[in-house]
Amino acid sequence: MISRVLAWVDDRSGLMGWLRAAGDSPLPGGARWARSFGTVTAALLVLEALTGMGLSAWYAPSATDAWASVHYIQYQVFMGDLLRGVHHFGSTALIVMAILHLVQALIWGAYRAPRELTWITGIIGLQVLIVTSHTGYLLPNDLRAYWATQVLLGIAGNQPLVGATAQTVIQGGPAFGNITLTHLYALHVVLMPLAGLLLIGAHLAVRKRHGPSAPPGASDSDRTVKREPYWPSQAARDAAMTFAVTLLLVVLVKLTGGAELSAPADPAIEYVARPEWYFLPIFRLRHWFTGSSEFIATAGLPGVATIGLCLLPFVYQKLEKRKPHRLIVVGVLLGLVAAGVLGGMTAYEDATDPKAAKINARAEKIARQMHALAMIGVPVSGPLELYKNDPEVWGARTFARECAPCHSECSEQPFKGVMCMQGYAGRPWLSAFLEDPRAPHFFGNTKIDEMEAFKGNAEVSKALVEFVYSEGNRTDVNAELAAKGRAAFEKEGCDSCHSLDDSGGTAPTLKGYASEKWLEAFIRTPDAERFYGSNNEMDSFPHEKLDKDALKAVISYLRAQAGQPLNFAVPHP
Repeated sequence: MISRVLAWVDDRSGLMGWLRAAGDSPLPGGARWARSFGTVTAALLVLEALTGMGLSAWYAPSATDAWASVHYIQYQVFMGDLLRGVHHFGSTALIVMAILHLVQALIWGAYRAPRELTWITGIIGLQVLIVTSHTGYLLPNDLRAYWATQVLLGIAGNQPLVGATAQTVIQGGPAFGNITLTHLYALHVVLMPLAGLLLIGAHLAVRKRHGPSAPPGASDSDRTVKREPYWPSQAARDAAMTFAVTLLLVVLVKLTGGAELSAPADPAIEYVARPEWYFLPIFRLRHWFTGSSEFIATAGLPGVATIGLCLLPFVYQKLEKRKPHRLIVVGVLLGLVAAGVLGGMTAYEDATDPKAAKINARAEKIARQMHALAMIGVPVSGPLELYKNDPEVWGARTFARECAPCHSECSEQPFKGVMCMQGYAGRPWLSAFLEDPRAPHFFGNTKIDEMEAFKGNAEVSKALVEFVYSEGNRTDVNAELAAKGRAAFEKEGCDSCHSLDDSGGTAPTLKGYASEKWLEAFIRTPDAERFYGSNNEMDSFPHEKLDKDALKAVISYLRAQAGQPLNFAVPHP
């Protein structure tokens, strides 16, 4: 039955005859592992196309949905992390194999007549592969993609004559936005693959016309060179290497957790973004060619290198009597080594730069928060509002925007802010405050310097701390110790300044101190008589400055600080 079907297919299409002809095609010099680089490159192209089709089933190229759709693929689609990981690492493997294929063809002299067009279409095809890969790098619309896109748009805009127009066309307007993503998506999945398909088709067609090249030391016309059919020896090598590379990709995805997805694109968050490794040499050259000369690094030198490679067959013909092949091979390999050194310099500097490490560590922390919040659901307004899924995260962001200019981080050295809020109203914080309220982390950098340090014994101090802590409506209060603190509050004369009702005093009321109700009233009107009155130095936050929901989030963040450890720059006395 199967033989009859195959015979019918062969009769109607000639497929089996084509396969037999391909298997019987002679290879000068016989089967070689080096011949497999081209086949593996083609196989990786197919793998990239298949995985790309799978990703496109869920991907949404818009500013509000791109990051959310990639997050959904990565964390919620069955085997989505594998699909995206293989596509991501497969693009790197594709460029590596294409470069190895280029080097193999160079060493074998496959650029020489009559294979000039085979060589030229291969060189241009490699450029297309690189551009196609990098346009995909920018599609997740995360921090890496956003800042890398800014670099890409800056490079486009700095080109002479056509720069401004090129930048506007790529980004789809005067600034980065939704159309930028749709343009990059169209480039990645339609225009560049189409160009690549045409070039690779032409490459395979001219290769078939002139046949495979001979290994080093032999020539096509040498009849003494062993000629072995493609099947089965070379076919087995191609299949084995393709399987090994594919398996390596799967293992790499499993070991690394797949392709990275950083926090959603946000111009307000710093990130030390870098292009993919194959663009690092150009990125490095931009440090040496700045301003109006930048185009030399971004277009001039790469363009000269590409044109030079395309002209190699004709250079060889002019110098053939001088046997320039070895010189050409050494020259091209030295160029590749130089590019690798340039890229390695950038990678090394990034790895050893503490400032860059700190910036990216902060961004990674935000990314972990965003991934956790995205599992609840991404708002239709976009991932930049994911923080609203968690009041504490929302509160932290609002606090950083509205309050951090005055209440700086407790680890600041020297501490120049007012009232350190990390650990706020927790037992360690209250204890440190009683010991030295005039310390820089408390009132030391303000005009409020009337409160004296508590000089009583440790047991009384501990009881006072527990009493004040209990006013915040905490669930873990030691009631017996808090009662002792209430008695000590009066005995030690604390009530002469701090009232336990809303009548006010010379110092803020401690009724409900650090509770939700107390914090809401204090943040709205810190200059009220029951708080700091005429001694107040803090801005008030009315509804028009901080709406109800944002205020509630800030309060959640502040109350959560009670469970955090102190983070003073130096041990507190």
